[in-house]
Amino acid sequence: WASRDSSFGTGMRLDTLQQVTPRLAITAGYQSRVDMDAFNSYRGAYADAGDFDIPAQSSFGISYALTPSLSADFGVDRLNYSEIKPFTSNGLPLRFLALLGDGLSPNFAWQDLTVYSAGWSWRNGTVGDLRFRYTTRQQPLPTSALLSQALQDNISRYSVSMGWSRPTSRQSRVSLLANYASAPYLVGAPSYNSQIGQQANRLEFQALWSISF
Repeated sequence: WASRDSSFGTGMRLDTLQQVTPRLAITAGYQSRVDMDAFNSYRGAYADAGDFDIPAQSSFGISYALTPSLSADFGVDRLNYSEIKPFTSNGLPLRFLALLGDGLSPNFAWQDLTVYSAGWSWRNGTVGDLRFRYTTRQQPLPTSALLSQALQDNISRYSVSMGWSRPTSRQSRVSLLANYASAPYLVGAPSYNSQIGQQANRLEFQALWSISF
């Protein structure tokens, strides 16, 4: 028997796209912080409630059309992890949790994170749209140098994604995405538990069917 729990949160996201020239397009966006309710039954390593707020995020991107069907894409995202309270999950490495186990523990807080990405997009009316993207580290590091050093070997330094999408009607689209990270996720993957020798998947798959109305 496994207990079930739920959490709800609200936020706002705004995105804009500007076609500067026939070849050059610029995108910008902002997502507010999403304050999630704490879980009642999920507790951390030190009995703290499972509170997984989503940090505010600012994004900026450039897309340049090399040909009518092929474009190069560049982006930068800023995630305000310093505004959210960190959660001491059992998924964090034991050597990291051991540093937080007494009154002399360093302060556990996340650094803000800047993520850079580059890739290309290929559009074909028959086959569909193909996208490839390389992204720098997507997980934050602690502000404490001691805690940051304890996590260095467990933080993914990059990720690579490959996606395909194709319209299924005038108002719907199907999308497939595969993502590979250089190390298991520590933040955002509560199923990862280093204490029993398990690891979160480095390879993830996603399938999405969207309908516009």
